[in-house]
Amino acid sequence: MNRRNFLQKTCLGAAGLMSIDRFTPLKAAAISAAPNLTITKIETVRFKNAHWIWVRLHTDAGVTGTGETYPLSPNSADFKDIRITSQ
Repeated sequence: MNRRNFLQKTCLGAAGLMSIDRFTPLKAAAISAAPNLTITKIETVRFKNAHWIWVRLHTDAGVTGTGETYPLSPNSADFKDIRITSQ
């Protein structure tokens, strides 16, 4: 990275941080319009010989989301050690 690229990216990042307050009304509107969802099921997929886990969440409204986790380290908890409790 040269000096010009560094300065351009730094200025863009600073401009983005300064304008973040403009999005506060949109964020509040999105939060108030969002329905209350309850997670009904969690599925995990761990690939053989890999350090990644995919997580799929299911909700009572039929919305399903899939995401990936950070790489596991030898000190990470295994999913069998995590307990999910409903409230």
